Amino acid sequence: MLRDEEIPWNDFDEVDSWGSSIDEGGSAGEAGQGYQTHFNAWQVMQFTSAERADPEVGTALANPDGDHYPNWQEYAFGLDPRTPDQATFQSQLVSEDKTTYLGALVRLRSHAADLQWKMETSTDGVNWKAAAKTPVTLLIPHGDGTQTMEVREFAPVGTSESKLARLRISFAP
Repeated sequence: MLRDEEIPWNDFDEVDSWGSSIDEGGSAGEAGQGYQTHFNAWQVMQFTSAERADPEVGTALANPDGDHYPNWQEYAFGLDPRTPDQATFQSQLVSEDKTTYLGALVRLRSHAADLQWKMETSTDGVNWKAAAKTPVTLLIPHGDGTQTMEVREFAPVGTSESKLARLRISFAP
């Protein structure tokens, strides 16, 4: 589907003009709820063809701004690959119905078909396991293809031993 109904016809051949519909069965001939995103479309919007061919600048593993986030993570977190960035994951306590949970607040790419995420917990910082369930308690769309998501562990704080939390992002282009 076209990402924007206002795209001029002479831009129809540009990869960043198109996206896969997130609507079940698609949305041919009409505006849909949104579209899936992919690293390669983001890459075309961020880098020239010469930069995309340079393994130090425009590839998934390149880190042109030197901030410890390779380009695929800049894409995943909605960051600027040309500007050094700070951490995007914030552990926090989440209160819901007078109950407190271990959770996190993170800004992520919306509808990314090539990214998978899961919350992991650990009692020692060495051995990590995927949280059995990861309820999403808040979604804030930013209008730029990203959203801030609040996730929490399923079990309330105090019902098990002390834990650490992290978000594992997998990239499968």
